[in-house]
Amino acid sequence: MPKIVVLQPAGLTEAQLNELRELGEVTYHGDMVRDGAEWLERVKGADIIYSNRPGLNESWRELHDVFLTMPFVGTDFLDPAVLKQNNVVASRSPGCNQVAVSEWIVGMMLNYARQLSQLTKATQFDQPAPFYTTSLFGKTVCVVGKGHIGSRTGSILEAFGVQVQYHQRGDDLTSKIKDADFIVDCLSLNPSTINFYNEQFFAQAKHGVVFVTVTSNKMMDLRLVLRHLQSGKIKHLITDNAHTVLFDTQDVDYQTLLSNPNVTITPHVSAYSDNTQETAARMCLENIKAYLAGKPINVVG
Repeated sequence: MPKIVVLQPAGLTEAQLNELRELGEVTYHGDMVRDGAEWLERVKGADIIYSNRPGLNESWRELHDVFLTMPFVGTDFLDPAVLKQNNVVASRSPGCNQVAVSEWIVGMMLNYARQLSQLTKATQFDQPAPFYTTSLFGKTVCVVGKGHIGSRTGSILEAFGVQVQYHQRGDDLTSKIKDADFIVDCLSLNPSTINFYNEQFFAQAKHGVVFVTVTSNKMMDLRLVLRHLQSGKIKHLITDNAHTVLFDTQDVDYQTLLSNPNVTITPHVSAYSDNTQETAARMCLENIKAYLAGKPINVVG
């Protein structure tokens, strides 16, 4: 039977673990790895590896002749050519985070517009009270990218009475963003989207737009965004700093943005919910079954 190693707490139910045990000899690790060396030690002799990003990020190039399934979406750190050379088949979990991330986007927009963090347990105000906050109702939002996350985010916003437009590949960009009060970045990282949010992009946005992003910083020049924040072209930046590993508060970009009053930032936590974990666990189990049946799905590359 194939040897299956599950790295770190994976959210598998006992029933799912039993399913895995019917497929192979399972070793389950219920704690996080400390580093890449420990990760490699744990996967020695494995035929199938179920792993999140800690340890995997720095160690995947050492893998040979295995199947790797990952309970997350973004796999830009993997090089398909190296995977092929090392005879590694890797499958991800596309769409597993769409519920959590779309909740984060809408929640952060509400938090910003309605000033909820400032008003929760407030004892004093920086302006005369009472004062009006801003409703999302009637505002115009351009969602850039209409994949799993973008389409679900748009649907939720429409229920709030927001006028939602989607920008997809091939659309006229100017017509979609020129009147948008909020621009919500839901693009996937690929060669065509690197530095997508450049000077030309923001030149077509209206002055005072709120920019919301849950994707890699590789899609934008942070210095450009900071310059537009200073000028007021971008009124506010809401970001999950998603190019880092989960909960990384020491990242240089995170530290740079942390003290800016026109920035709302979290340390790559938007996808981290019980729903994501449960959905990804189901998908990884299906990935393993498909691989063992000789018909791998959700393959990277």
